[in-house]
Amino acid sequence: MRVYLPALPSELAEPTPPVRDGFAALPAAEAPKDDIEVLEDDAQSEAALASLVLARESASPQAPARLVLALDVPDSHAVAGQVEGAPGVHLVPGVRAQWGDAAAILADGAGAAPAVR
Repeated sequence: MRVYLPALPSELAEPTPPVRDGFAALPAAEAPKDDIEVLEDDAQSEAALASLVLARESASPQAPARLVLALDVPDSHAVAGQVEGAPGVHLVPGVRAQWGDAAAILADGAGAAPAVR
């Protein structure tokens, strides 16, 4: 299962990804590929919004940025209810992963800091 996990730039230097809630797209079994891609984009967007909250609450001197880890974790991770306003996107509480589970790191470029603020 692909889980999109909000993160802070300072957490990239840690031995493992942070343990926190993430977001997963869980489409219906018969969903067309295009619908699945839209759900995955929605899950990424939810994680990006959550990363903004993390950045705002952080005391880090680094410029704020949206940062999302795309992690491939076992399907055995518990899945909570759907995210309000995002049908097909579910909260995945307390995601634990290793850096080897990272499929991608999605981050804003340096020029995005003013918009993130």
